Amino acid sequence: MLMPALSCCNREVYDKLTPGFRGRCTAPLLIDKRSQRAVSNESADIIRMLDELQLPGCSGVQLAPEALSGELDALNAVVRAVQARQKGCKF
Repeated sequence: MLMPALSCCNREVYDKLTPGFRGRCTAPLLIDKRSQRAVSNESADIIRMLDELQLPGCSGVQLAPEALSGELDALNAVVRAVQARQKGCKF
């Protein structure tokens, strides 16, 4: 079960779910409401997880169609490379 939108900042959510966590607090963040644990903060992984759900009333739309998985993986690799370079930049 997923948590509804939270009315606090990401740091508060990370502190509650993983006390002592000192990494970057990012969004999106997928949380398991039952276990009160973070599942993932990687958007590509979250999209794939949502695609695997079989929820009643869903239209069957695929967020990451299998036919495009190679292209999506290549694009995500570029995004991760840019993000890695940004971490070293001082603005």
